Amino acid sequence: MKKLICNFGILAITISGCSAQVGNLSVAATRNIDFSHKKRFLVKANAEGSDMKSLIFMFPTGQSQIDKAISNAISSAGGDYMENVKITNTFWWIPYIYGRTGYKASGDVFRLENDSLK
Repeated sequence: MKKLICNFGILAITISGCSAQVGNLSVAATRNIDFSHKKRFLVKANAEGSDMKSLIFMFPTGQSQIDKAISNAISSAGGDYMENVKITNTFWWIPYIYGRTGYKASGDVFRLENDSLK
């Protein structure tokens, strides 16, 4: 029993992870959007998207990108752009074995439609 508790303690110490807020954006989109003569409709509040990459034996399998995290959040909700966006960087790993790192974007997704009063 003592050995099991010791092994669990060592495992708990070696697994590490963290999350840090990178920034806040008022409006975010990954393509050009024309806001003139358009009405905006809330599609989904607190939508989330991420761009995560694996770490295998401490070597990354790619570079995470903030714009892909934003694009994934927008497309998952079926909208055109985001407002009140919070960007966070997340990271966890089991040393020298496996881990994940990347960016997460969360915020309100809106869709634009033509204004009928043109």
